[in-house]
Amino acid sequence: MKNNKILYFVKMITLAWLLVFQSCSEDVLDTAPSDEVDLELAVSNVANAEATLLGAYSRFRSGLYYTGTLTALGDIMTGNASITSINNGIYAFMYRYDFNSATQDVDDVWNRVYSIIGNVNPIIVAMPDYDDPNDPDIGRKDQITGEAHALRALAYFDLLRIYGERMNNPGSEFGVPIPTPQIIPSTDPQPRSSVQDVLNLIISDLNTAIGLMDGDESDKSRVNRNMAYALLSRVYLYTENYTEAINAANNVGGVSLITNAGDFNNFWRNSAGNELIWKIAVTPVDGANSFSWTYLFPVNTIRQDYIVTQEVLDLYEAGDYREPVYYTPMQSSADGQVRNTVTKFPDNPAINQSGVVEIMPFRYAEVILNRMEAYYESGNEGSALSDLNTLRAARGLGSVSLSGATLRQAIRDERRKELAFEGHYWHDLKRWEVDMVRVQEESCTSCTLTIPSNSHFWLFPVPVAETDTNPNVTQAPGYSN
Repeated sequence: MKNNKILYFVKMITLAWLLVFQSCSEDVLDTAPSDEVDLELAVSNVANAEATLLGAYSRFRSGLYYTGTLTALGDIMTGNASITSINNGIYAFMYRYDFNSATQDVDDVWNRVYSIIGNVNPIIVAMPDYDDPNDPDIGRKDQITGEAHALRALAYFDLLRIYGERMNNPGSEFGVPIPTPQIIPSTDPQPRSSVQDVLNLIISDLNTAIGLMDGDESDKSRVNRNMAYALLSRVYLYTENYTEAINAANNVGGVSLITNAGDFNNFWRNSAGNELIWKIAVTPVDGANSFSWTYLFPVNTIRQDYIVTQEVLDLYEAGDYREPVYYTPMQSSADGQVRNTVTKFPDNPAINQSGVVEIMPFRYAEVILNRMEAYYESGNEGSALSDLNTLRAARGLGSVSLSGATLRQAIRDERRKELAFEGHYWHDLKRWEVDMVRVQEESCTSCTLTIPSNSHFWLFPVPVAETDTNPNVTQAPGYSN
């Protein structure tokens, strides 16, 4: 039987990316190495291990992951976005919840994330025992290994929140498969691990990363301790371990909230500023990514495949400087219609190529929101309100005095406003166990809909290409294959 698809990607990808960074040949991206390739070469010394690690970073830039599908689906599958009459079909099946195990977007994310795990596993296995005193890069070994652990933690977290059961249900058998970490992977088909087992690995990886990384936060394109603590705060929030979510958030240091409109606008334009923890850096060589196509792609035409809904715009108060940064009424060159266009992700002038967008998956505002919600849910309304008013003040708004259910809703609304179109809201609805309700704003059949909180759609199906070759993996409930 053909090897299952997870293990194929785990085994095949490592040296391909090593070769990319050694030869700088774009042709390698389209050529998978053969089974005979010696994967041990990828981690034979620290320099090769770092080249392999950079391969993992490159895969985060893929339009099938953070600079495309993963980030986009977190909003267009909610009431944050409305498909337009000029949509060219991008993500339309997902928008309508008309997807199954054969849908390409479902397959793309699964494959891309597991390929990253395939990049970093050999580093995690080999580097701890590597101790060649003649290696001129030996001093980098711990840092590289720590980054590999942090990237693997994020990869498994993303797999779990998309294809797995809610993280507040750790006993569920519907986690995701965990391929055995080896330099040359086993070809044994892997079943799903439990939610708890996947969470244990994520948390262990992050704590290991924190212990290994050197604390230098200056290069925001490389993961660092702040990123690990920020992700820990998110993981613990999802698992409803509010004390640990607060502790992790409090360990994020050296960053601060932006407090004026000018700096906030520059933050999004330049992908740099006081709030930035980690970004997925891109270059002109990478070309335009599919995330820019989703909302705004100003090359000869203004693309508006999806626009912000009026429901979201109505959440912003007068004086909230986020709104004019995030959204702009723009006239489409396709049909002349003026639409409320998502302009949160403009072209970075330093890159100087239209459609090349840098995504910032971790910034300090989310850390404050994580802590704010954790304070509230653990019964500390005073600290929750203080964090809420701190963020409001930073965004140009006055203080409020709220309590009880009204405070909880304000915290959730603040999260929705601040993180809009960064890929969070679908996952927030899932963990809050709240129905997804969308009112379509332009003509579209079957686009006004409600997805109940107990719907099977809150777990994506395992791709059919995986279930066909891996008899040990269990399909998510509600899908025929």
